[in-house]
Amino acid sequence: GAEYALDAERLQVLLQRTAWGWGWIIQMVAAALAGVAFMVARRAAADARVWTLAASAALALAVTPALSGHAAAMTGTVGTLAMATHTLHVLAAAGWLGSLLVLLLAGIPAAAAAGPARRGEYVAQLVRAFSPTALLFAGVPVASGVLAAFLHSSSLAALLGSRYGTLLFIKVGVFLLVFGTGAYNYLKVQPALGSDASTRHLQRSAGVELAVAAAVLIVTAVLVATARPYEEEAQIVAEDVPATTAEGRTQSPL
Repeated sequence: GAEYALDAERLQVLLQRTAWGWGWIIQMVAAALAGVAFMVARRAAADARVWTLAASAALALAVTPALSGHAAAMTGTVGTLAMATHTLHVLAAAGWLGSLLVLLLAGIPAAAAAGPARRGEYVAQLVRAFSPTALLFAGVPVASGVLAAFLHSSSLAALLGSRYGTLLFIKVGVFLLVFGTGAYNYLKVQPALGSDASTRHLQRSAGVELAVAAAVLIVTAVLVATARPYEEEAQIVAEDVPATTAEGRTQSPL
């Protein structure tokens, strides 16, 4: 409960004795390591080991959402599969949309610094090198998302009739908009690259793709804090059962 947010004893238990707490600790440590490693790696003569550290910290960050979400509550083989699916889902989204963000904010400006004579050519080369991996990563969230929905729902009927299912379908709908924008960029914008005008067009369309992707993240943030269908069913059943006193008498809600 939020009313205990500043209770030191409860916080200690939360951080040290729960998967969520360990996930949070790993996340903070990995974020700090990644930040330091990337700052050092900006030097022209940075050791390859620094990039290895940065990549390792980034991979650790991709695992931590599974430790603080629904996957962490599952046990056995199903729990392991749920954790792996969640991690793959995050890695694929990062490989697609995270890389697109880096391309837009760092790659294209760096290519443009080459000067007006070669600027369009360099941007085109950069985008064409990025596109094959983007296509691969874009397909993985679909497969992993379907598997995750299957793992976290007792049945299709329960999924359709739950708040979790409603949010999931909203997420899928917004994701399809992102996918459609990405397809437009790949099929229409990329082949025309080579000029300053086409570069500006790409920056606008990629910006729209990332803006819609941010909406997907917002829906996801609500989804991971929402009870799954069978949890929602159990909660409804528990609320429908009349409370029983210590003497065994049924206590009227009135």
